[in-house]
Amino acid sequence: KNMAIHAIVLTHVICFQSRLISRCCDGFRKFSCTSHFKPSYGSRSLAMSARSPKQRRENQESLKRDIRLFIAENLGGNLASGGSVRFSQTQTHYLKNVMRVEEGSEIKVFDGKCGEWSCQISYLGSRSNCTGIMLDQIREQTKETDLWLMFAPVKGSAQDYIIQKATELGASRIIPILTERTVVRAFGKSDRLHSIAVEAAEQSERLTVPRVEPLTPLREALAAWVEGPRPDRRLIVCD
Repeated sequence: KNMAIHAIVLTHVICFQSRLISRCCDGFRKFSCTSHFKPSYGSRSLAMSARSPKQRRENQESLKRDIRLFIAENLGGNLASGGSVRFSQTQTHYLKNVMRVEEGSEIKVFDGKCGEWSCQISYLGSRSNCTGIMLDQIREQTKETDLWLMFAPVKGSAQDYIIQKATELGASRIIPILTERTVVRAFGKSDRLHSIAVEAAEQSERLTVPRVEPLTPLREALAAWVEGPRPDRRLIVCD
């Protein structure tokens, strides 16, 4: 449980069913030092799962108090000056149209550097104009396990599932690799895959978001491994 594991390489991923991939993730969980992260679920689907309108409203209000958003900019400068934080167009749409928050509502924000903070919505205007005021710090930034996941791309939504679960389990880098027998020769768009990692980090209460690297041939990845700053990093191969 306390083993310091630095990398897991999945060189041949031939299972395409989510049930089989879930078994792989369960094995990965046994080695992870960050198993306290919560699994991510769709907030909107959870709120709408209630049958009565009253239950839906109660679930919606409960979810509003648990909203966490990742802010790409460094919050340190805003905290020092007591300034505000501006949300992106996508985040504004999520706050206004999905979660139905109002001005004065409090949410949680984090940037991967300064911990987690409470933030009060100060202005909720158009779809690309929403700001908040930083309040109190909820959690200080802690050092997380430097765990890497390298895997050969798979077809369909299973690829997104791997990124989501690797984020929940505490991987700091996600590196897709190209092997001689890799069937899928292309990887998804980096922006979309980064968004999947961000959403998983927000909903699993992580304080950081892992880096999703571009598709790299296995030989190049191993060469960079040996020549990198930590050539003694442990490498575990799952075939």
